[in-house]
Amino acid sequence: MKSSISFENTAIAFEHKSNKELNFSIFIFKIMNNARLVAFLTFLTKIALKIHLPISPLVKATIFKQFCGGTSINDCDSTIKQIGKAGIGAILDYSVEGAEEEEVFETTKNELIKIILKAKNNNNIPVSCMKITGIARFSLLEKLSTGNELNESEKEEYRKVFVRFQEICNTAKQSNVPIYVDAEESWIQPAIDRLVESMMRIYNKEKAIIFTTLQMYRWDKLEHFNKLIEEAKHERFVVGIKFVRGAYMEKENERAEKFGYKTPIQGNKQASDNDYNKALEIAIKNINLVSICAGTHNEKSSLLLAELMEM
Repeated sequence: MKSSISFENTAIAFEHKSNKELNFSIFIFKIMNNARLVAFLTFLTKIALKIHLPISPLVKATIFKQFCGGTSINDCDSTIKQIGKAGIGAILDYSVEGAEEEEVFETTKNELIKIILKAKNNNNIPVSCMKITGIARFSLLEKLSTGNELNESEKEEYRKVFVRFQEICNTAKQSNVPIYVDAEESWIQPAIDRLVESMMRIYNKEKAIIFTTLQMYRWDKLEHFNKLIEEAKHERFVVGIKFVRGAYMEKENERAEKFGYKTPIQGNKQASDNDYNKALEIAIKNINLVSICAGTHNEKSSLLLAELMEM
C-alpha cells in the first residue's frame, strides 16, 4: 500500500517560518556546506575565545539562532509558541554532557526535572530528552560497560547516578511526559542500556514513558531490539524506542582500528538503511508491546513508516 503522504509541499513544511527566516537559514546552510570556510571560521572562533574577544552576540545571531531555541527554558517560550501554531512539537534539550563533578550532575538533573514539569502543562512540548553522560561520569560508564568490578567509591558514585536517573524517570511518570534517552558511544552504551532498560521495567507497565535509543548504523542493534521485545512479552512492560541511524561513525571506526576490534558500525549505508527499515516493520508488527519515535531525516524510511501505519 502506497502512502498518501507527500513531502513535496514545502508551504506546509515551512509554514511556521517567514520568508526572512527561510532566507537566513539558506544563508547559514550555504556557509556550512563550504568545508574550507567552516574550518577557517572554526579556527577564528577558537582564537577569539582564547583571547576573550566578545563574540557571543555574533554567535547567537548566526549559528545559535539557527539551531538553538534559547539559553534557558523560559528563553525558548517564543520559539515553542511559534512552531506550535504550525502543529510542531518542541523537545527541550538541556545540552550538558561529559562533566566530572557531582554538583554539575545534580544541576543537570534539576534542569531536566524542570523541563519535564514545564512539558506537563504544555501541549506544545510532547516529550523530553536527555543523555546519561549529563548525570554520570563518562569513565564510570565505560568501566561499568567493560564488566570490571567497581571499587567502593565507584559503587557509591553509581548509586547516586541510579537515584538521580530514577528521580528523573519518576517525575516523567508522574507528569505523563515521555523521556527519550539518547544513545552514546559504543564503549559506554552497555551501561546506559542496562540503566535505561531497568527503568523501562519499572515505569513502562501501562505505556511507554522511558524510551531508549537504538543506533541502527550498528550491526548488532536489530538483534538487541528483538531481544527487548521478547523480554517485554515475558516481563509485561512496554518497550519505548527511538530509532536513529547514528552519530559517532568516524569516532567508532577510528577507535575500533586503534584497539584492534571489529567495528560496531555497519559495512555500508545500505545495511544501515535495511536494518532501520526492518526495525520499523518489527515495531509495527509488535505495536501492542512497542512505542516508537522514528528519528530520521530519511524520506524513504518516513514513507515506509506511514505505509506500515496505514495497513
